[in-house]
Amino acid sequence: MPDCANSKQTRYTDGDGNVYEVFWLEGERGFENGIRNMESWTRTPPGWVLHDNGYCTWESEPPPRPWLNTEPQQDTTIEAIAPPSPTTTQPNIAGAGVASAGDGGGALFILLGVIGAAGYAFYQQKFGKTDEQLAADNYHPMSDAPALPVAYTDEHLDHIYGRGAYPQYQGITEPSPWPLPMSPPPPPPGSTYIPPVESTDFPTGGAGGGATPVEPKQAFEQQWLPAPPQGYFLEDESILSNSSQARCIVRDALKAGISRNFLLNHVFKVSKNTRKHELLNQLIASVEQERGYE
Repeated sequence: MPDCANSKQTRYTDGDGNVYEVFWLEGERGFENGIRNMESWTRTPPGWVLHDNGYCTWESEPPPRPWLNTEPQQDTTIEAIAPPSPTTTQPNIAGAGVASAGDGGGALFILLGVIGAAGYAFYQQKFGKTDEQLAADNYHPMSDAPALPVAYTDEHLDHIYGRGAYPQYQGITEPSPWPLPMSPPPPPPGSTYIPPVESTDFPTGGAGGGATPVEPKQAFEQQWLPAPPQGYFLEDESILSNSSQARCIVRDALKAGISRNFLLNHVFKVSKNTRKHELLNQLIASVEQERGYE
């Protein structure tokens, strides 16, 4: 192992202000310690520090340890600035009975403190309030408490859960855990509610006989318009079948008075002088013959 006599010690401060002492052995770093400041370096000879940590051995006469040495030793292996020596207190040349200037300043502060305490006690006695009473006068328990959330009454809950829209739910004090039904509730007894009537080709009306027929053109538009983007299906089987969709469309169109060009351009969406144009003409002729329009 290396000789502990070839050891030394240095100190440095990093960029963050941290102070470290480094122990070297034959020019190579052994280890380092973080210390409080530049004056807190280890006074033990670096050879003993490295020896105690198993880095080297003494091949020559080792220096005495500090606790075995009765005389102060100046370690010449420290490369950093040596710590300043403590300031020597000068003897009191005026005699032990004379107080220094610092002692006089401390006595003045003590005297001022005594005067202030006496004045405060006199003020408290005169106005008859103790420290506890003064603290109670200035105490506001809710002064620094955070604001409480808005409290919802039963009226707010009625609005939130829509109880006004459902009379059968009136009077409950807490929301139901089950979801509300999607369909509206049944009408109450004696209601004048009349369900809507779907459009039809037949006359509708009340007992008085006032019939209001639905116009065939309106029924055609509700049933078949708007047409698909490519138009309705139209092929040979549309003519051969007696219940094909195309035949039903042509029947409703003839009943509603829909023109041939409207069927061509907006319902079946075919071009003139094409195969489908010819099929449409045949289908119209077949329906007209069927309905006796010849």
